[in-house]
Amino acid sequence: MGGTARVVLLMGMLTGLLLVMGLVAGYLTGVNLVFTFTLALIMALNDSALGFSIMFANRRGRRVKVGKTVRYIRKKILIDALKDVEESSRITEKAKMTGVVYLGGGIPKNFIQQTAVIASYQTRHDRSHNYAIQITTDSPHWGGLSGCTFEEAQSWGKVHQRADKVMCFADVTIALPIIVHALSEKFKRLTREVPVFEWNKEGVDISYERMRL
Repeated sequence: MGGTARVVLLMGMLTGLLLVMGLVAGYLTGVNLVFTFTLALIMALNDSALGFSIMFANRRGRRVKVGKTVRYIRKKILIDALKDVEESSRITEKAKMTGVVYLGGGIPKNFIQQTAVIASYQTRHDRSHNYAIQITTDSPHWGGLSGCTFEEAQSWGKVHQRADKVMCFADVTIALPIIVHALSEKFKRLTREVPVFEWNKEGVDISYERMRL
């Protein structure tokens, strides 16, 4: 039984989704993004079209024809949501530095932020995120997570006190293409160290390979 990262990986093998996600994330920052190229998660999977599609498949079963008889085999797809917490936290514990990019907010925002809190507790060292960018249309004065400032995140130890951080109050569908296009022009010959994750029984080992974007 795997986490949602396994689901995304299988989707990526069929659709090339991970390649697209990796290219966008790679252009957004020159530091180690904890999910770039290797681990992409779907927070609140059950609250999505993919979630209820899996539920329908589990309820119906798989159609198998045996001779002239058609049978339905109920081999259920089981997803371990807590495995997502484990894997994302392990990466934050081992990485040299981490940066976060929030497109919108809500559950995905807090999920990535909490990796710093868990990693700091597990290692007994400050593992707060070193870089942070958010694009959102929400505002801080409503009190919701999507619009809360990075100063709020710093008070929890999610973002480092000396972190480089920027908040952009704009629609993601407008701001993100502009940012990606500008970065792709500015850093045409940029070479950076890309993290390579190797999972084992003890957790994850991280090495870095130089790559030209």
